[in-house]
Amino acid sequence: MVASRSPATEAPPLAGTMVTTNRLRVPTPSWALLLFLTTLILNTVINSLLLVKQPDLGILFGELLAILVPTVLAVVALRADVRTTLRLRLPSAADCLLAVPLAVSLAVLNDQLSNLTSLVFPIPEALRQEIARLLEAETAYQWMVRILGLAVGAAVSEELLFRGFMQTSLEGSPLGRTGAILLTSFLFAAMHFIPQGIASYTLAGVVLGITAMATESILIPILIHGLNNASALVLLNVAGLESLGQPVWIPPQILIPAVLIFAITLTYYVKRASEHESAAPAPAPPSPQGPPPERFVSTPPLAPVLKRKTLGWLAVGCAAIGGALVVFGLFFVSLLYSPEVRRQPIHDIQAVLLDALPPSQTRLASRINQEFDALMDVNESGRISLSQFLRLMWVYGEARSDGIISEEEIEAILSQVRLITRADSEVRHL
Repeated sequence: MVASRSPATEAPPLAGTMVTTNRLRVPTPSWALLLFLTTLILNTVINSLLLVKQPDLGILFGELLAILVPTVLAVVALRADVRTTLRLRLPSAADCLLAVPLAVSLAVLNDQLSNLTSLVFPIPEALRQEIARLLEAETAYQWMVRILGLAVGAAVSEELLFRGFMQTSLEGSPLGRTGAILLTSFLFAAMHFIPQGIASYTLAGVVLGITAMATESILIPILIHGLNNASALVLLNVAGLESLGQPVWIPPQILIPAVLIFAITLTYYVKRASEHESAAPAPAPPSPQGPPPERFVSTPPLAPVLKRKTLGWLAVGCAAIGGALVVFGLFFVSLLYSPEVRRQPIHDIQAVLLDALPPSQTRLASRINQEFDALMDVNESGRISLSQFLRLMWVYGEARSDGIISEEEIEAILSQVRLITRADSEVRHL
């Protein structure tokens, strides 16, 4: 008969496998770095195979296979606490609302930072064209693939790895919470394989890390990450721009509000993070006999850090909604009022109308060129009103809704163009 051992003589767990933080098990930093190297290799191999031969499949499933699956398998294999390691907590309503203006302002600042970086370290033309090709969406199917793959799949996969598994593991190392955010942000930038984007990706990583630490919810970084990626899709495919810079600096009517809103919203999350850190209980000192068995069974949730009154939450929510409306309004109105932004859609409409004509319609083609040349002159002078431009885009959208533009629809579009040029001529003669 073998005598049973008491809990006091129970063998400790394998060294270097888990650390105990606030009675919850998370992987050690060595496992975090090992998982990063694994996903880095898988991401390189899978994307090099899929994105070249089947770009749509690569966009949809590349990061899911290379990042999400290994991350989930690592948590399961290590028997870590899933909820703590991956920060699977529901955020508050205020955190969700403030994430929207933070995401929009971050997209603007990252765009400006990328423009400044390109002055010193230009992006090769081949790489720029490849990125534009992967982001380009014309049909409904292409939009669906890119939204699901880039705005949803990439955000979920990368945030669960970096702000979930890695940052949580590194926070228990000698680096501390600040060092964990910085190291994770740099590795996040390195994962994208674009040297010219290290500065902008690192900035995004720091912001995402702060929001993850402040809210202890992975959903906030996922929301910000997804909105940031979606803004790049909209900028390229709707506005026809790769950057808001003209050619380097973003117009002040966009950049200045973005800086102010970014500072206000990020300060909120920094304050939340500092309060969360100061309120967190100190970890229990390690026992020479190893942690008691119950620590591996019970995983009580962390105590809530902030308790706000109803009026306080209402004020924060109203401020968040108002801030989001102001940001989106300034952003899109500034885009539509900019001659540089309107120039590309006008060129695109002209090209589509010319392509819709048979070769025999030379007279109508000449009229189209004349009318759009006059429209471009009005645009360059900045005298197209917002309502006129939106009306032109509405008529053009209705004409393209069935995929075929008839001569009657071309005439309707030309009528809108003439209304704009005649109104400008009447104003100049007053």
